[in-house]
Amino acid sequence: MSANLTTSEPTTNSPTSVRLTGRMLNFMRLSISGEDVPAILAQVADKFTRLPKDGMPVVLACQEVLDLAALQQGLWELGLQPIGMITGVLDEQARALNLAIFPADGKRIDGRAVTKTAVPTASEQPIQATAPTTSASAPSQSTSLPDADDAEPVLSPQAAFKPRLHRQILRSGQSLSHLGGDLILTESVNAGAEAITDCNLHVYGKGEGRLVAGATGDMNAKIFCLRFNPSLVSVAGTYCLKENIPAEYLNQAVIVSYQEPVGLVFNLMNP
Repeated sequence: MSANLTTSEPTTNSPTSVRLTGRMLNFMRLSISGEDVPAILAQVADKFTRLPKDGMPVVLACQEVLDLAALQQGLWELGLQPIGMITGVLDEQARALNLAIFPADGKRIDGRAVTKTAVPTASEQPIQATAPTTSASAPSQSTSLPDADDAEPVLSPQAAFKPRLHRQILRSGQSLSHLGGDLILTESVNAGAEAITDCNLHVYGKGEGRLVAGATGDMNAKIFCLRFNPSLVSVAGTYCLKENIPAEYLNQAVIVSYQEPVGLVFNLMNP
């Protein structure tokens, strides 16, 4: 009498790994006044008739108490993805719906105090950003650079903020980011590269790639660039594409700041 025995090979579990990485995402802020959800949804549908909206992430900013669950469902049916809310009167409903809660305007996501930087007097022209409260998306393939030499001079009044100095060209596909202080580049940012900081961004060469300052929401952050020609510029989450930048600022020495409620403001540096 024989028995059929079935043997199985021991299984090995894949090792568990968690990695935190920073990446900028496109999303749009949807500012809402009123409490009539059907009327709000009708206006949203009208505004998005000519815009691509298939799965577009949106962050909500509501002034009055309303039925957030009904609004969220309606936005999904319109092809939008509500991912969070600006903190306010609907925080309790947002938590119940597992929506992220973002800080109020002028507050940083990490809770640190905002920087205060004086802007030299200059000719200025405000421009409404292409998409308010929208972050710049990163290139599909990018190389995060290793730490460069840190600069010792303090450019921010908060002693806890430490600037970072980078002395090499940022080439296409490279991404350089720094949190906790100004990011200073003595060379150029080539097309297809990006430089990102939560404070001020200084580019002492050509700025042809993506230039991002105030990445965590600091509305006092600024970009200083000696030869300004970026594919995208962003301050405090509000971005502007190159085709929307006034031509008189391209290839000039420029300061970019954020001003409520107009959006991004471009200033020519003093000669």
